[in-house]
Amino acid sequence: MDAFPRRHSIVVLDRHPLWISELGRVLEHAGFALAASTTSEARALQLVRQLQPDVIVFEPEACTSGTARFLEAVRAMGAHVQPVAVSTVDDSEVIGATLRGGAWAYVLKSAHPDDIAVAVRQAFVHSIHLAASLESAGAPAATARTPDSSGLSVLTRREREILTLVAEGRSNSAMAKQLWVTEQTVKFHLSNIYRKLDVPNRTAATRWAHERGLISASSVGDPEAVAVA
Repeated sequence: MDAFPRRHSIVVLDRHPLWISELGRVLEHAGFALAASTTSEARALQLVRQLQPDVIVFEPEACTSGTARFLEAVRAMGAHVQPVAVSTVDDSEVIGATLRGGAWAYVLKSAHPDDIAVAVRQAFVHSIHLAASLESAGAPAATARTPDSSGLSVLTRREREILTLVAEGRSNSAMAKQLWVTEQTVKFHLSNIYRKLDVPNRTAATRWAHERGLISASSVGDPEAVAVA
């Protein structure tokens, strides 16, 4: 094992140099290496091709060709690069379209700096292994599992807790207060839950959980459920 493990490298694209400077400081403080930054979409793609960073943190509004085309170009130049969108636009349709286009996460610029670092860090967390991936690698097929293990196993403990609170009808602000986190952090986890469960919104997520019997009174207050993901 290397004595000094390589820090994950990041390229930043944003229209505002002052924001780039502050974001770079936050990411460096979180242990990432800011490889380069730019206010130009064309230059950002050039940097991705040349530097092959681990992450590109980009402002969708800086993508003059459109977010979808930008993400497609990023994939073509560096298939391993994880795109993380950071924007002032808090619109569910825009967020959904950006995530469907290939962004790993979508974070509002109003978020706490730690939330942005968490979004980037989660791009490198690979703690969930699905049965399908094991079978494709030649491992024996998994035996039949209970609804609980086949459903909640795709969620982190924090996401499971938030799904429980959503099913109870809690608002984002109420969940944030109960969990001692920002509302943006709650929104970030909700986006991950929707993506993993392949549902469009909290109503569908609640229905998904109830239909599979995954939410019960016993899950509320579960010591494991309140652990930070």
